Amino acid sequence: MQLLKRAAILGLLVPGAVLAAGPSPVGSVEGRQTPPPHISMPASEESVKRLLQIMGMHELLDENLRQVDERISAGLQRGLGGRTLTPEQEAIMIRTHDKISAVVKESISWEVMEPMAIRIYRDALTQDELDGMLAFYKTPAGKAVIKKLPRLTQAMSEEMQRMFQSIMPKLGAIAKESEEEMKLAAPTSDRASPSSSAHFPSASPSSTIAPLESPAPSTTPGPSPSSPDK
Repeated sequence: MQLLKRAAILGLLVPGAVLAAGPSPVGSVEGRQTPPPHISMPASEESVKRLLQIMGMHELLDENLRQVDERISAGLQRGLGGRTLTPEQEAIMIRTHDKISAVVKESISWEVMEPMAIRIYRDALTQDELDGMLAFYKTPAGKAVIKKLPRLTQAMSEEMQRMFQSIMPKLGAIAKESEEEMKLAAPTSDRASPSSSAHFPSASPSSTIAPLESPAPSTTPGPSPSSPDK
């Protein structure tokens, strides 16, 4: 009986001693405590601004706005279809261009885009990652990326536009075929009514005002004349 009592007492005391001692420190080996794991901090606003400066984002945005303005003018001209305008109509076209251009510039100005870019970069990158990017962009390879990547991106965009233009006839044929099928599938009493016919968007690249083809400025690193080469 005495042995059983001693065993029961030890059974209560040993777990209690373990709980009182608590778990071993994280990373400890045989009682020796090691430093805690590194915790990545969110990127600071100042470092993000520095990155945007090195990447030349302000200058890239200005260049994108210039290209958008050119596309607005080209789209308006295509919409005219070669018609000769009266002086009054020409004045209307100029005012239309200026209004569209003003809305675009106001909507995606640097004053609007910089806070958005800072928020996105801070949400996506830690301070360690951003420090690594800053260090990379100061190297010869990083400077080459900043200089050449916009040109590569532009070349890819142009190739994609040409590829899309090559499939326009197929898209037009699909739209036309679908419209005919919709007419045949309509109730007999509605087939003679022009308003009952389904009209699909034209697959033709031309329109009254052609799309700008630039819904938002690219965030690809671009050359920055004012960027320091450290």
